[in-house]
Amino acid sequence: MKKARLFILVSLVFVVRISFAQDAKPMAEDTLFEDSIIAVLSRLPEIEERQLYLDSLTKGKGHISYLIQDTPTKSAPYYEIQVGYNSEIRFEVYYTFHVYKNLKIRYLDPYDNSDSDRGITLEEWRKRRANGELK
Repeated sequence: MKKARLFILVSLVFVVRISFAQDAKPMAEDTLFEDSIIAVLSRLPEIEERQLYLDSLTKGKGHISYLIQDTPTKSAPYYEIQVGYNSEIRFEVYYTFHVYKNLKIRYLDPYDNSDSDRGITLEEWRKRRANGELK
């Protein structure tokens, strides 16, 4: 009887450990992909420019921060990432992007309701900024 209980207990522990290991693997993959997204975004000239601006204001103490607002779902197959400055008082959003699994990036204009769900391409964003339509 003791052997049967011991066997059941060991089996239960084994099953629980396997299920945790399986849950941890997708989370680790997601974290690696999120790190890749941040690396790609941080190399955008606009974000590098903002970092230089922050450096000048904070004497090198302030840094760009990335806030993952949403992760992909079936109806919204992208990460929504806010890029900004995380001060002691609040998170100041500079830009919001949708980033897809293929690392396609779309900018979300917070003042343009027609583009609010799908965003615009980086090229269109840069064109609008150059024309003074966007900040």
